Order: sequence, then structure tokens, then C-alpha cells
Amino acid sequence: QGKWWFKSTPLLFPIKSSIHLLVTLLAPFAPHIAEELWHRLGHADSVHQQAWPPSLPPDSQNSSP
Repeated sequence: QGKWWFKSTPLLFPIKSSIHLLVTLLAPFAPHIAEELWHRLGHADSVHQQAWPPSLPPDSQNSSP
């Protein structure tokens, strides 16, 4: 169905998870576009029902002195 780049190969997992994260983060700002992308990624549910990605703990974030 045109989703050849989402076949399960270990090398594409970081790309696939990054695209899912990007669409999830896009949802509050562009809800209709994010919903369309979410369904094109093969999901039957709504992107707005997904959990918000967790943030990194303060000590693990990159901070400049």
C-alpha cells in the first residue's frame, strides 16, 4: 500500500519511531494534518488518543554551563 519504508527492519526502527514522535508532537498545532499523517502511517486510532512523550529528567538533559 505504498508503505515500503515501514517494513520491519532493525535499521529503520529509529526513523519509524522518530516519525511517530514527530506526528504526535505536531498534533496540538496542526490537528487535521497530524491525524491524516497518523492514519497514513497505518494506525486505526486517533493521534489525539496517544500519550504525550515523556521528557528527560533534568540531570540527563544537555545543559551548557
